[in-house]
Amino acid sequence: MKNLYLILMIFLGFSVFSQGLSQDEVYLFDEIKYVPVYPSCKGNSKFLKKCFREKVEVFFRENLDLIKLSKFGFRDGKCKINVQFIVEKNGKVKDVIAITQDFRLKTEVEKIFKSLPKMKPAKEGGQKVPVKCDFSVNLELPKLK
Repeated sequence: MKNLYLILMIFLGFSVFSQGLSQDEVYLFDEIKYVPVYPSCKGNSKFLKKCFREKVEVFFRENLDLIKLSKFGFRDGKCKINVQFIVEKNGKVKDVIAITQDFRLKTEVEKIFKSLPKMKPAKEGGQKVPVKCDFSVNLELPKLK
């Protein structure tokens, strides 16, 4: 019985001490204090989160090719797109996943998000860490002739 107790204590102690920063741990954007910093964003933590979201959305809208979408058959309609991506420890974007009803739109959106500029990486405990970002974009396509 003592041996079982000793093994259990060793196992529990191992799991408690191994809860520091993991090499593979990805933090969530909304839950981390020091988020990735988009180029040209400056300020405190709260402002950096807001600025990051605004700049990413502006980047997306500026790089969205409405003519290309019209060739795909998208015309004057509303579309919701959910996008997830990770800003790595080196500030580069990876693992972009767009969720939308049309494969062609999904591919186009992922291409745009993969081309986001390199950013200053997020930090946790003084170390650079990867961060998962979630975006929802409501797209209203104008009437194209």
